[in-house]
Amino acid sequence: MTLGSYDDERAVARVLATYTRCLDDGRSQELAELFTEDGVLRAMNQEVSGRSAIEAFIASRMELRADGRPSSMHVLSNCLIDVDGDEATAESDWVYLRREGEGVQVALAGRYRDRLARNSQGVWRIVEKEASALSRPPP
Repeated sequence: MTLGSYDDERAVARVLATYTRCLDDGRSQELAELFTEDGVLRAMNQEVSGRSAIEAFIASRMELRADGRPSSMHVLSNCLIDVDGDEATAESDWVYLRREGEGVQVALAGRYRDRLARNSQGVWRIVEKEASALSRPPP
């Protein structure tokens, strides 16, 4: 394990948080742009490769309320980020909250495992992201 600079860790954490915001806000194109061109997403017992395929996969599963507000929220916690030069790994716990009527309920929880790389412009991108839920066995 190699610890990178605080700035690198914060930049990686921002990518992880932006992913969940895009997911909840219905911004599938912006979410897909967080990945490298050949990035891989493993979620819901499926594997999707490439930005356009990731965008389509996410867009097909997004739900917004009639008023345009998100119907869900993913909350990240316990983020462990390790940076080694231009590569990073991260593990983050997540909780999926869902609106039910006037209230909110915990619908699911799990862990993200990410591998990221910094590109030639100095921007961190997701190379691989795996989402495993507590209630679903891994594929």
